[in-house]
Amino acid sequence: MRRAAPVDREQGAVIVLFALVLVALMAMAALVVDIGQQRVTRHENQSAADLAALAAGEVLGDGRPRAACEAAWSTLRSNLTGLPATATSPCGGVPATATCPTPTDHVTTAGRYAVTIRFPVSDADIADPRRAGGAGAHDGDPCYRMRVTVTRVNPTFFGGVLGVGELRAQGSAVVRGSPTVSSRIPALWLLDPTGCVTLDVQGGAQVTVGTTSPLVEGYIVSDSDGTTCNSNQRTVDVGGSGSRLQAVPTIGASTGAVALHALPAGATACTGVACEPADVAGGLLAPQPINAYRCATRAPVDHRFDCKASYPLYRSLVPVPACPDAGTRPAHVTNLRAAIGTTGTPAGYQVLTNCAPGTDLEISGNVYVDCNDFKLTSGVAVHFTGGNVVFRNKVTVNNSTLTINGTNPDSSLPTSCAATISGCTRESSDGAAFVYFRQGGLTVSNATVRLHHAFVYEEAGGVDVGSGSIMEWSAPEEGPFAGLALWSEQGSRYTISAGVQLGMSGTYFTPNANPFDLGGGATPTIQHAQFVTYRLKIAGGAALGISPDPETAVPVPGPGVALIR
Repeated sequence: MRRAAPVDREQGAVIVLFALVLVALMAMAALVVDIGQQRVTRHENQSAADLAALAAGEVLGDGRPRAACEAAWSTLRSNLTGLPATATSPCGGVPATATCPTPTDHVTTAGRYAVTIRFPVSDADIADPRRAGGAGAHDGDPCYRMRVTVTRVNPTFFGGVLGVGELRAQGSAVVRGSPTVSSRIPALWLLDPTGCVTLDVQGGAQVTVGTTSPLVEGYIVSDSDGTTCNSNQRTVDVGGSGSRLQAVPTIGASTGAVALHALPAGATACTGVACEPADVAGGLLAPQPINAYRCATRAPVDHRFDCKASYPLYRSLVPVPACPDAGTRPAHVTNLRAAIGTTGTPAGYQVLTNCAPGTDLEISGNVYVDCNDFKLTSGVAVHFTGGNVVFRNKVTVNNSTLTINGTNPDSSLPTSCAATISGCTRESSDGAAFVYFRQGGLTVSNATVRLHHAFVYEEAGGVDVGSGSIMEWSAPEEGPFAGLALWSEQGSRYTISAGVQLGMSGTYFTPNANPFDLGGGATPTIQHAQFVTYRLKIAGGAALGISPDPETAVPVPGPGVALIR
């Protein structure tokens, strides 16, 4: 009898091993395919969140957080191709105006997407465990931050093998917005860093900054934090019957703004020493002021016209950062000062020693007026027809007429002088000349002064224009001082009285004027001017309109839109 064949106890082991390997292969496929898909989706979501946050940042500081949210949502709709057309905006609950509520998530879900927009974004929201104190030094204020988060749920291809049916991929970005100061040009720019009153509108003065037709959004900025103000003072004060200060348009999609550094971020009403709530409620001050985000400082003017690698502290308090173009852009004001000097006749200038002309004079070319007081009285008319003029000391014009650069025969500066004053102090044109005061300043009484496309530099002195006078002062249109009408570091008082017939253009830079005292014109007047000064007082019962030329005036740079997380 034959014995039965022995049983192969390993029969089928290969199938078991193959099944185990297959599970491992499926798991590997899940890792490769599903996680790879997650990486792609996360990259798409992050890119969409970044672009949306940047779009929000462009308008976030404009006092319209809801508009910033809608800008982010519109960008997401354009970049998330899988987002259903039926998806609704999450922005309805975001404040429409410049308020700063408790940080809140505004969420919408559609299909496989969830979009969350958080406003404001607190320091705790962006705290970095690697950095003490939460937010960084350049992360801005919570009220100027917004976070955009995009989440997408993807079904897995092979993840079900491991019991995972779907995976979530997320992208998130926090933007630090750029307040309106980055895109606006201040007509009134007050530099006092701590005190009151930086802008004082009294005596029935009605001041309008900006225009509605054509649309030029009015902008006013005050750097004072109010730390040296007493309890009865405000950094901006509007008082007296009939007085009014407004940055137009005061309502609508595009509005003017009054930006005060002393006003807390997100404040919806005047508080503390920033401004008086009653001024806004009574229509004396419009629109409602907003926080200035950061100090404008004098740096933008310095950088444009006197670009240097270092500057002294302004008022012994405020650092002025180095000009970013130092070494490539000349220091025009410093170079002019060095070229003209403090004594003697500048090279190539004729000398005028008739200090009290009894008859009309017409003088051409570059002139050095070697007088302690160049005095025009009794109806005398003196016309410096073309060229630059240097005065040794003060100029007094009483019941007379002074005209500078009125009929310059040269239509334009030499090409070599378009961007520098070095070697060009004897060059001028119908569109560019300079007037240099070594000592003293300009006093005008019931007289006419016309400075045609002339930049005035004062080493000392001031400007005093009395009522009944005519003042026509336009800045150069070309050359290194294009757009600059006045530069004076002196702490003298600058006064243009009420009742003066004004025609002014350009930037008037008096960083130590205490104050620059500007009266209303005899009739409503639009001045294409910009006043950058320590303090400014406007009085007089007439209307006064101020609207800088956006092509030549100096803008205030903001911190810029930036993704910070």
